[in-house]
Amino acid sequence: MSAAFYLSSTADLRKRYEVTVYQQGWRLGGKGAAGRQRDAGDRILEHGIHVFLGWYHNAFHMIQACYAEWKKKPGNPFQSWTDAFEPQRVITLMQDAPAENGVKWIPRSFPFPKTPGAPGQGETLIDALDYLEALLNFIRHLISGSIFESELEKPSAAADSADFREAAAASGHHASAGALSAAESIARRLRHDRPDRSSLLYRLLEKILEELQELIHTEFVEKIARKDDLALFLWQGLDFALAAALGLLRDVIPYGVEGFDRINDRNLKDWIVENGALKENSWTAPVRAAYSLAFAFRGGRTDEAHASLAAGVGMLILLRMVLDYKDAPMWKMKAGMGDTIFTPLYEVLKARGVRFNFFHRVRNLKLAPAGKTIAAIELERQADLVRAEYDPLFPVKNLPAWPSEPRWEQIKDGEKLKREGVNFESAWCNYHVGEVILQNGVDFDQIVLGVSLAGLPFICSELIAADERWRKMTTEIATVETLASQIWMNAPFAQFGFDNPVPPMLSTYVEPFDTWGEMSDVLPQENWPPALNVRSVEYLCGAMEGPPVPPVHDPAYPAQANARVKQAALAWLKANSGLLWPNLAAPENPAGLDFNYLVDPQNRSGDERFDYQYWRANIDPSERYVLSTPGSIQYRLRSDQSGFVNLFLAGDWVVSSVNGGSAEAAVEGGMAASRGICGAPAFIPNYPEFPG
Repeated sequence: MSAAFYLSSTADLRKRYEVTVYQQGWRLGGKGAAGRQRDAGDRILEHGIHVFLGWYHNAFHMIQACYAEWKKKPGNPFQSWTDAFEPQRVITLMQDAPAENGVKWIPRSFPFPKTPGAPGQGETLIDALDYLEALLNFIRHLISGSIFESELEKPSAAADSADFREAAAASGHHASAGALSAAESIARRLRHDRPDRSSLLYRLLEKILEELQELIHTEFVEKIARKDDLALFLWQGLDFALAAALGLLRDVIPYGVEGFDRINDRNLKDWIVENGALKENSWTAPVRAAYSLAFAFRGGRTDEAHASLAAGVGMLILLRMVLDYKDAPMWKMKAGMGDTIFTPLYEVLKARGVRFNFFHRVRNLKLAPAGKTIAAIELERQADLVRAEYDPLFPVKNLPAWPSEPRWEQIKDGEKLKREGVNFESAWCNYHVGEVILQNGVDFDQIVLGVSLAGLPFICSELIAADERWRKMTTEIATVETLASQIWMNAPFAQFGFDNPVPPMLSTYVEPFDTWGEMSDVLPQENWPPALNVRSVEYLCGAMEGPPVPPVHDPAYPAQANARVKQAALAWLKANSGLLWPNLAAPENPAGLDFNYLVDPQNRSGDERFDYQYWRANIDPSERYVLSTPGSIQYRLRSDQSGFVNLFLAGDWVVSSVNGGSAEAAVEGGMAASRGICGAPAFIPNYPEFPG
């Protein structure tokens, strides 16, 4: 969609290019697609928890431009982008602290300050030295007022050295100050003077950070850290942050922004140990946060042994999230992702003249005999329509929305197909009514391939056989299944008894649902009858264990996978929700939820009340999450360097400033594809212009 948005962004481009979107099924969005269940309060059904992060510069910029252009009806509740997005300034990590009977879980909520500006506007940090300086400032913030402050602000040996006095004098810093103050001062000097890696300032900053690291590893400080769980959590965070600062200084900063790529061959948790973090602190909540955010578990096996995240990708995401956000670190959508993102994009693109052909599934990209051009696109036509053009949207409280099922009344034999359970979005569905073959030079001149990575082996076998880079990309870059559940309750969040009164975004909790989002902000856009007393809705998600390749030839797999998710959700609620929602705990089981709080129109008892909730296994090629495993980033292709002259690539699996699954990466991929075709946009902020 971002490629189509920029290809049609000006009147001149709309005269030069005819843009047609071929879409499988009845809605846009891929794993970001959402739909309304029309027979259940028009409730929003998602693939998981979808949020925009405060550093999503290109994604927010596109959405802001889209909302400004979108011709909205007067009653539409989203008259501007700020109506559709809610800033989230409290993020909670669950600390797994040692206890006599194993482990105890403690919520640690972090209020992030409001920062100047708005996401998508102004400048963003990208220079590694800027990140280092911001990281050192963050470390100071962690220490300030903590139990460690008096120890960590003592002058270090480096501060008494002749070398330090010389460097400090040059920077206007007093030699008697503490080690961290010295480090911050030298980092500022480095940012302005850009000396050689072998210079005194570099060596001195490294020495000071090493001494700070040695200090927090001393027996005395470790004893302080083990006095209570909060001190332990802070100590673990400091160990991670100092190792990250040293790693940036040694491995990244000497090579500029490209330095992050240089450490993508190493696993994040191993890289911080290489830079001095204690092994025991390499799998604590501050580290696990990066893995949970990126579903970074090979095969969906959510344990430390299978945790796999390229160090450069993981560090850049964490640094941007904590240090480089505008206004708020996270932004929740006040309706489904379909309503807030893909509805305005669809209506703006339609108004520009972009054509949409729904119910078309790609089956093969056919190479020309010379092997460098796509000669044809072979598609299946999934359904016949009873009207000239499919109208995908319907209104919910004046907001155009996507249904969770096709609008069967517009499809020939629609009621029959509905009764038979035909799912046009499923790779396991073989129903179709015909074939369409698009010919190069007749039906198209250029192609933007927006199919997700896991789907490419099924439609690009000729390309993979012809180009070794494609073979490497589709075999070396892994994807993972994920699971999700949504729970509507008759109690408001204020009644839950959660540790913090602010509705949280919470992560690093018990698997497989390690992440919880309190998403009651969407309820005003749903359409519940008052008698059901729907007061809150909670989203859960995580990685799911499954095969490395979708088993599309096993017709029983989708039902089996969804059944596994249902049982996992039931078990999780009975064993782990009581700590998060203590006031909703079952009288006979304080660890679990009293299911009487679940909304159920039939007012059933026990587990049967869960049957009205929503759960899903994200197993289709378009739904699987693309991983950023160590050693795999080099196999990503650039949007405009597919190796085939009329083929451009779009998605979060191509080269981007993120190189990890996110809306920002997907938007950058589409922008780069558009630029490769028509030259617009001429500049993509943060996008890596260097080769590879």
